[in-house]
Amino acid sequence: MPKQTNQREGFENSSGAGFSKRTIRFDLPIDIRLLEGMSPTQYLRAHCRCDEDLTLLYKTAFIKQDKDKDGQINMTEMESALLFVYKLHESHIQKLYSLTNINEDFKMDLKLFIALACLMSRILYKEPINDAIKPDTIARKGVLEKADFYALDWRVSEVNIGTDLRILLSYLL
Repeated sequence: MPKQTNQREGFENSSGAGFSKRTIRFDLPIDIRLLEGMSPTQYLRAHCRCDEDLTLLYKTAFIKQDKDKDGQINMTEMESALLFVYKLHESHIQKLYSLTNINEDFKMDLKLFIALACLMSRILYKEPINDAIKPDTIARKGVLEKADFYALDWRVSEVNIGTDLRILLSYLL
């Protein structure tokens, strides 16, 4: 059976081997009160970690979509950039929108796009659909992330964070 490739050159996606060793991590600050007043996108920008190979892949996708070279892309361009990296379904995009409260008028820079692409990786892991990337092709949560999110409900119980950020953090858990 011939190997299938996505739209990306050089990143094969036949068995997911290209993604299986990639590391994406979401963390929480030691002082959880630092999350007060943060939106989901502010959290992602500040607390998403991605290995160098994936960062390069996401950066390439971003640059290909930044047609006017202003360092920002809109939502349509973001969707195209994500499709450069992943095979997605509309439900995956809708889940990304609902977790981040972003809308069609939203614009983002490279750092936020990388964080959103990392979140999309987690969405694909948690909500697989037949012909999208399979869950075993995306790295599972590491020990450090599990430690950060341990007893999340208790850790944020005394902190005044918005409902939208609580939903995102619970989803990441």
